Amino acid sequence: MIALRNNWWKVLILSLFATFIDILGHIIDGTVLPQLPLSIISKTIGMRATVIIYFIIWFSILSLICLHTEKWLSGSKLIKGVKYGISFGVMMYFAACETNTIYGTPVIDDIRIAAVDSIAFLIFGVLAGKMFGTDSPDKQQALTKMNLLPVLTIPLCFIIGRYFAYSILAIESGYTERPILTFIWTLSMGLSLGIMYLLIGKNVNDNPIKKAMIFGLLIVGAISLFGNLFFPFEYQSSFAVMIPDYIVGRSIVDMVFITIGVFLGESIIQKYRNSINHS
Repeated sequence: MIALRNNWWKVLILSLFATFIDILGHIIDGTVLPQLPLSIISKTIGMRATVIIYFIIWFSILSLICLHTEKWLSGSKLIKGVKYGISFGVMMYFAACETNTIYGTPVIDDIRIAAVDSIAFLIFGVLAGKMFGTDSPDKQQALTKMNLLPVLTIPLCFIIGRYFAYSILAIESGYTERPILTFIWTLSMGLSLGIMYLLIGKNVNDNPIKKAMIFGLLIVGAISLFGNLFFPFEYQSSFAVMIPDYIVGRSIVDMVFITIGVFLGESIIQKYRNSINHS
């Protein structure tokens, strides 16, 4: 709370600037939004204003994540910013590409739209590191093969969770119509979250349970819960669809299985280290 009280104006300025970059990129790209029934908010204040407000809130949430996690990252402010930029940029790129797997929209269009969003999120991350970060000694763990294990367990658990949601919870997806594209996207999204963990989540704590809870529930949870609400925020959606699909089937399932993925990977690493120390 103290950090937020001291930096609220930075959060606002950075969120406004990142939103401007994102919107400007879509204007230059000529992005056309889907012609679907609008939400109450979009009907009241207009589609463009709703998109702007959404992204200001979105970047504000990411700013709070940076404020909360920067103390765990090593390196200079710029290095921390690069870690945030890569984490958020790669994550947003693949998140934006999911539309193709669900609706079969043109791949080239989705790649362009995803690139515009990811560039804005990359720029935001670098600036967030510079604005909210502090220069810290290098405390990053050496990247041995064993330390990279969560980059495998996180995508594995993400895939299991998503296919549970696709098949059992029946969330909106294209896994029957476009099975190969859906699998490629699910794997890619899981890998992007694994990379995010490696860059900004691995040093949050020494305890596997706390690591898993902080990254899976707090960091990914905040990103997932609001990120998955873009369509319900902009377009008409009933609670009967929004809660089981966007909130439960995507956000909560993703949070739970990513948390399991982190815990699984870090527990194996811890057991391996213990066996080495006692040998």
